[in-house]
Amino acid sequence: MWANVRRCGMKKARTLLAVAAAVAGLMLLGGTLAYAAPPAGPTRGDANAVFQANFTGGFAIRTHNFEAKGAPGGPAIPTPDGARIYPGEPDLEYCAQGWHVITLGEFSDVRQALPAEDLQFALDGVPLQTERTAIKKLQHPDPNFSENPLWAVTFGAFLPPGSLSLGSHEIQTAGTDGFKLTTPFSVIAC
Repeated sequence: MWANVRRCGMKKARTLLAVAAAVAGLMLLGGTLAYAAPPAGPTRGDANAVFQANFTGGFAIRTHNFEAKGAPGGPAIPTPDGARIYPGEPDLEYCAQGWHVITLGEFSDVRQALPAEDLQFALDGVPLQTERTAIKKLQHPDPNFSENPLWAVTFGAFLPPGSLSLGSHEIQTAGTDGFKLTTPFSVIAC
């Protein structure tokens, strides 16, 4: 290449280097843009928002507008294309694409009782790593819902893209107090 540079002169050499740099920059930019394309289905951030907002902001949004699209958490039955898989509602369908979180919460008017509570999830008999949120004050919009303030904690198991195959599945939920629940659900292509 440097032999060609000497023949073409310094002006042409600068032009060739500028073109080479521009092509390299476009290749890098193209790779970045392709990587930044949105994934199919919910992102890890969407799943985490659902997990964290279960008894807080998402709960308030869904209570005030039951059909609110995109509101994380809340009492509404999850939509198939959402991130939340709810172990309390059997026979629902969920999309295979994207991140999901199996999530269920507990609340009590005795804040001190919640640190001892624990829920564990299994998918088709395989135990999942379960996380828990901080204990938070339940933000119920109806001031007459309870005479005492209620406290809540949410338990969740995150499922990365590709971990749910198409077809029928079961979630097994077990609590420290002997609570047990099995919830069948289906995964579909969306």
